[in-house]
Amino acid sequence: MRWVLILALLTGVAHAAAPASNKELQERFQAALAEKDLRAMVELYDWTGVSKEMRNTTAMMLDELTRKEIKSVALGRVSQKKEAVVDGIRYRPNLPLAGAIVVAFTDKGASDKVEIPYGKKADGFYLSSMTEEQVGPAVPRSHQFGISVGGTAAPRAATFTGFYIVTVKGKDVRKEFSGQAGLTRQVTADAVRYCEVRKTSADGSIYLLITSDGKTLYESPATETGTPITYSGTR
Repeated sequence: MRWVLILALLTGVAHAAAPASNKELQERFQAALAEKDLRAMVELYDWTGVSKEMRNTTAMMLDELTRKEIKSVALGRVSQKKEAVVDGIRYRPNLPLAGAIVVAFTDKGASDKVEIPYGKKADGFYLSSMTEEQVGPAVPRSHQFGISVGGTAAPRAATFTGFYIVTVKGKDVRKEFSGQAGLTRQVTADAVRYCEVRKTSADGSIYLLITSDGKTLYESPATETGTPITYSGTR
């Protein structure tokens, strides 16, 4: 189960020797991404001061990146805001930033890119994540949900179709999705109201896994039939 494996990677992360230059950091990240090696990518981060929930969010981003058609991985500048306050919480990098690794990719025919910032410590270069600090009155927060469909990946991946309904700012929103076993959708919302998936391939099996801020909300048994797997959440 891919999501369970990702969580395991974040428990007791052991670093190899840190890259001595930003170029070495970029090359090691590019090689790990090409091999879809999540462990190698996770080990390139400095996690000092980073909460478990933020680690999970970062790992989900990396997992999604392994599924894209990568066009280039290059060194660049940080163009995004380095610090922001949202809902009374200040988000800031856990390292003084020196630049970013810019990953350009194609997703469903459209070109896009993501910046992964990095910084320098005494022993070398590391990728940077975000720290969180309460600086204002606590307000109701949205959650980071992972909606994952796992199952048979080889010799031929099982396929599925389905939909989910999430509540965003008090409004229910329905989204269709389909694909192969191993797909994860990251959703920022107040709640997951409902999810339904159904296997469409003749062979293989699928299961449904839903997480909230890195914690498992629901995990179904695997099924080899076309009977829908359903999850009914609460507000």
